[in-house]
Amino acid sequence: MTAYAAYQEAEILSSTPEQLVLLLYRRLLGHLRQGADCLDESDIAGKGEHFQKASAILYELAASLDHEVGGDLAGQLSALYAFFIREIAAASMAKSRSRIERVIVMVEQLNQSWISAAREIGEAAATGG
Repeated sequence: MTAYAAYQEAEILSSTPEQLVLLLYRRLLGHLRQGADCLDESDIAGKGEHFQKASAILYELAASLDHEVGGDLAGQLSALYAFFIREIAAASMAKSRSRIERVIVMVEQLNQSWISAAREIGEAAATGG
C-alpha cells in the first residue's frame, strides 16, 4: 500500500458520517471536473473513467440515504442524485461540457450546504447541544 493510499484509508476510517459525505462530494466534484477536462481534450477513455466514478459516488450517496429519518429531504436528494446520473450519461454521450458544468454548479451548491450542516453538527457536539 502506498503512503497516499494509507493516508486515504486512515482519513476514511477516522471520519464522522458528516465528514464522509463531504469527502464523497469532494471526490465527486473532482471526477466531474476531470471528466469535463477530458471532454475538452477529446480523451474518450479518461472521460468515461471519470464520469463512471462520479456516477458510482452518486449511487453510493443515494444508497446511504435514510428515508425514514430523512423523510422528504431524503426523497428530494435521491431524485436529485438520479437526475445527476442521467445528466452525466447524457453529457457524456453528447460530449457536452456545458451540461456537465450545470451539474458541477448544482453539486457545488449541495456541497456548500453539507459543509454548513456539518459545521453546525460539529458545533452542537462541541457545546453538548
